[in-house]
Amino acid sequence: MRKYLYSILIHEKSLVLADQAVFSGCGFIITLLLVRLLSPVEFGIYASLLLFIYFMVSISSAVVIQPLQVTLSKIGKDGEYVFFAFCLQLVLILILAIFTFLLLNIKIEFLNDLRKISTSIILFGSFFLLHDFFRKLFLARNVIWHALLIDIIAGFSQLGFLFYSFIFSHLNLSEVIYFMGLSYMPGIIVAIFLLNPVLSIRRNWKSYFLEHVVQGKWLLMTALLQWWANNLFVIASGVFFGATALGAFRLVQSLFGVLNLLLQTFENYALPAASRLFQSSIESSKVYLRSMNFQGTIIAGSLLLLLCFYSEFFIVLAAGELYSEYAFLIKGMALLYFVIFAGYPTRIAIRMMELNHLFFGGYLISFVFSVLSFQFLLKEWHLWGAIIGLVTNQIILFSFWQYALYKNQFVLWK
Repeated sequence: MRKYLYSILIHEKSLVLADQAVFSGCGFIITLLLVRLLSPVEFGIYASLLLFIYFMVSISSAVVIQPLQVTLSKIGKDGEYVFFAFCLQLVLILILAIFTFLLLNIKIEFLNDLRKISTSIILFGSFFLLHDFFRKLFLARNVIWHALLIDIIAGFSQLGFLFYSFIFSHLNLSEVIYFMGLSYMPGIIVAIFLLNPVLSIRRNWKSYFLEHVVQGKWLLMTALLQWWANNLFVIASGVFFGATALGAFRLVQSLFGVLNLLLQTFENYALPAASRLFQSSIESSKVYLRSMNFQGTIIAGSLLLLLCFYSEFFIVLAAGELYSEYAFLIKGMALLYFVIFAGYPTRIAIRMMELNHLFFGGYLISFVFSVLSFQFLLKEWHLWGAIIGLVTNQIILFSFWQYALYKNQFVLWK
């Protein structure tokens, strides 16, 4: 029995799931602690900062991480290439730090609060990006234990700091962001030790760089479009209605972020299985995707219905009475996630058929819709307008992808 449990614990899929659980779970608890530790306005400022950092992560992922994930498998001895990727990441972090400094010094009213804590923001963002690089590098090299280890170190360092601050002291927003950034350092030091990079610069660096340029240019455009399509309504809500509204929106998104783990697990399991069936029988892959969708929608729908009926209870439980007036956002987010779950087989079918260029087309259309409609929707329906915009974006995406599947003679729904 002990050997059986040990084999489960060291199994690759178990470790990946454990790493994702640690990463997402720590992030979820950190959000709940911060919403109690900070005032609604301070939490809103923190939420806007986190959105900006995720914007930088999307750039880093497109320029460094995603090309690395492909290129790494082509190279036998990867020591020199890994050092190149590490140096490229450091250069990118430096460029993004300079960009952040210049951006925060633009005379825009919305940036006034962030400008006061620019040093803490740059430190937090830089260490966040470096940790994200090491985590995804270890996953790409299939040394999942290393990714799990640095996630545990970083997550527990942040949780320890926040618990201490919550119980024994009260820090301002700048201090919270500064010490949260520093809490990534132990994991980064361990990561560098585990990586043991080969310090060499050779002529191969030119070919490595060109490889990243070729792969990264389209990935970067798609990543930026996807980020803006997903976040334009949220950002505009902060600009129109203030930091507190943005903080409440991001809080509710964080509460529902746990469901992203379910979606990722569903994709990681369903995509390989559907792809294998697709190779032998197109009809069998359709039946499988429809069946998985029906089961997933029933399970997710039941959970979302529960959240919808008891929205005020859940938001007060998570954040306190100060956020009770934003309980309607849970109802709206429940509707959004139901649409996402219902349309997820379409996304899997696109990936299964290797029609990845359609992701760019879909996000381009949804981004254009967001730009044309956000002002009207927010003016007429306030935060409900943001929910309407996000739901409509998903419907546009899935409709476009479904039409593309029809043109490729793959009719998923009859």
